[in-house]
Amino acid sequence: MEIWKPILNYQRQYEISSHGRVRSINRTVNSAIRHNKSVVKKGKTLKQNPKRNGYLTVDLCKDNIKKTSTVHRLVALAFIPNPDDKPQVNHINGIKTDNSVDNLEWVTPQENQWHRHEVLGHTGKRKPIKCLETRQVHASSKHAAMWLNETKYGHSKQQTALARKIRKCCVGEKPIAYGYHWEYVL
Repeated sequence: MEIWKPILNYQRQYEISSHGRVRSINRTVNSAIRHNKSVVKKGKTLKQNPKRNGYLTVDLCKDNIKKTSTVHRLVALAFIPNPDDKPQVNHINGIKTDNSVDNLEWVTPQENQWHRHEVLGHTGKRKPIKCLETRQVHASSKHAAMWLNETKYGHSKQQTALARKIRKCCVGEKPIAYGYHWEYVL
């Protein structure tokens, strides 16, 4: 049976269901078109949009400010107690679009990573990367960033920023990163 609860900080505007659906509720608003007369705005089920990382999001609006929220987090906040104040929500079956309350749990970042690797068997998305100028192949963008940091910057740059720009070069968002051309090895 599907149960509906108000969304935290949007109690009179939106509700979330135990199956992961989001809806706006009927409400009275002032209409600028009708000379500030009150108008009843009919509620509806909101469209959920997939992010690039696979999670579903919805846009919630309050006081003319739009905020994008992940559906799985809204379900967890409404239905799942979090006495240990764990910061992340895990999909137990690994399916990021299955936002039913039975498929979600509060976890620490370490528990989330353990579940991803040990239970679901994910090894990550590491792809070999080649520097076209040196013809050197690196196991991943992280390894390419470590090499770049050692040879060019003497460990002074932050590796995550280096790796991010190298990946952007590999997918064609940037033509060059740190004086080198990069591509994924197929």
